[in-house]
Amino acid sequence: MANVINNFNSSSTLDGASLPEGTTTITWTVTDNAGNTATCSFDLIVNAFVGIADLSASGISIYPNPTSGKLTIDNGELTIQSIEITDITGKVVKSFSNFQNSEIDLSNLNSGIYFIKLQTDKQVFTTKIVKE
Repeated sequence: MANVINNFNSSSTLDGASLPEGTTTITWTVTDNAGNTATCSFDLIVNAFVGIADLSASGISIYPNPTSGKLTIDNGELTIQSIEITDITGKVVKSFSNFQNSEIDLSNLNSGIYFIKLQTDKQVFTTKIVKE
């Protein structure tokens, strides 16, 4: 009988597994009916940030939305470590580290729906923005 097993929990699935924060290398081993084996490994990264928090409850405001050009970000008392704007296919179209400004110029983007992800020192916030 063929067998598939991983080195993390010695099981044929990771369903329900609690992975530690950081990088864990998972190796899957497949054994066929003749006893031949093959392995495949990959690194799984678990960040300290869990879930997606609600912007309005956090004190962060992004406006105007929809926008025709400039987008204002009012981060209240939170420090924004990074911002990433992606199109609906997941392609990053703009990114910023150590964001110090209050405005992002989107005038060079095509009209459409985008997603903005803001990472603070405590949480990750993601919301939809519309560029007219």
